[in-house]
Amino acid sequence: MLKATPLLDDLAREPARAAGLSRESRSALLSRCAAILAALSALDEPPPDDHTAAGGLAEPERLLTVPEVAELLGFARGYVYELLRRGDIRALHHGKHWRGRPAAVAEFIRSYEGRGEAARSVSSMLGRITDRSPSATSAPVPRAPAGQGATRHVTR
Repeated sequence: MLKATPLLDDLAREPARAAGLSRESRSALLSRCAAILAALSALDEPPPDDHTAAGGLAEPERLLTVPEVAELLGFARGYVYELLRRGDIRALHHGKHWRGRPAAVAEFIRSYEGRGEAARSVSSMLGRITDRSPSATSAPVPRAPAGQGATRHVTR
C-alpha cells in the first residue's frame, strides 16, 4: 500500500513526520517548496528603479548555491552543474562560482513538470535498448574452428 505524501501544512505542524518520508516524497516536497519560494520572492521584488534610503539601491535577492539548488531539486551536485552549463537553469557564473535565483529554479521546475511520465520514460528506454541489440535477422558471427583461434599455446 502506498503512503500518501503529507501536505506541507501537515509537516509544518508535525516536523518529525519528515524523517519517515521516502527520497521521492522529499524530492517532491522540496520541488513544491522551491516553486512556492520563487513565487513569493517574485512578489517581494521591488520595481527596477526602486531605491532605498540606505545605499541608493534595493537589497538584492539572495542567490542560491549549487548545493542548495541540488538539495531543492533532489539532484546530485554534478548534474546541477551540467544543467547550469547547458543553460537549463539560468544562473550567474563568475570564475568557478555559480549562483542562481530561486525564480530560475522554479522556472526550471515548471518547464519540466509533467515530462517524466513513467510509462513514456520506460517505453522510450526500452526502445533505445532494443535498438542497440542485434536483430534476429542479422548474420551470425563466424567462429574459427577449434584449435585455430586467437589464443596461442606456448611450450617451454
